[in-house]
Amino acid sequence: MARATRATPSYELEADQAAALDLLLAGQTVTAAAAAVGVARETVSRWRNNDPAFQAAYNAALQSAHDAMSKKLIDARARAIDTLAG
Repeated sequence: MARATRATPSYELEADQAAALDLLLAGQTVTAAAAAVGVARETVSRWRNNDPAFQAAYNAALQSAHDAMSKKLIDARARAIDTLAG
């Protein structure tokens, strides 16, 4: 049985929002992301706390990363079991 795949939704973000999102997802702080895109720290905080599109894009990216890591762990577990069984 084929596993259904989820389509990755598209979110309408401004260029500075998309850049800040990428920086946050790469582990940068709100302060560093804001400085890098040339906006106030409060602006990035407002996007994270009050902008539905930004929140949705951020949460979707986190979920995607979680799903990818879960798949890697499941694959590693299967290889480990195969190795032990062999």
